Amino acid sequence: MLFPSKLAFPFLCLSLLLALPLHAVEKPSFTTKEIYAAFAKKGPQAVIAHARKAANYIQKGGDLNVFNEAHNQTWWPNRPFFTPVIVMRCDELRDVTHPIASMRPGLTQRNALRKFRDLDGQPTFHILCKKLPGNPRGLWLFQHHYWPDTKEPLQLAVLIWPIQGTPYQLQLFYPTTKYSLEQLNAFLN
Repeated sequence: MLFPSKLAFPFLCLSLLLALPLHAVEKPSFTTKEIYAAFAKKGPQAVIAHARKAANYIQKGGDLNVFNEAHNQTWWPNRPFFTPVIVMRCDELRDVTHPIASMRPGLTQRNALRKFRDLDGQPTFHILCKKLPGNPRGLWLFQHHYWPDTKEPLQLAVLIWPIQGTPYQLQLFYPTTKYSLEQLNAFLN
């Protein structure tokens, strides 16, 4: 008999867990260099294709709740090395969905995006929503912010994508220092 009793097994497991080095149970952390390199392999065209796919899904009556799932491989594939899809409403300046549960309650409140500021103090989503009516193919804007599982802020190109025939827009992200806004917006044409 390996264990003197079945009651001893949970205590042995707890002892083994406590004996693990702290880094073995910590959340992973990535450098900005790793995040930029991973996104560079995909390119902004992959983010735009991801937006088109999500818009098509929503236009066909797809369930918006799937965009709240942080580990959904369809809408946040290869996390954290690709962008999630977040559904928003510019007319209410709020997110409708958010894959990070701790952020969802605050960002889904009416006018939440009016208050949201990046690390430079810019109201990124408010600016994007104001500019969107003149840009029916979508629009990119830069913000400086943290990315999931990173300790350092990144330059994020934020894409806002209108979903025709609905009150919704999509927001997607592309961490990059490689492209200018002019170059990113040219990919939308």
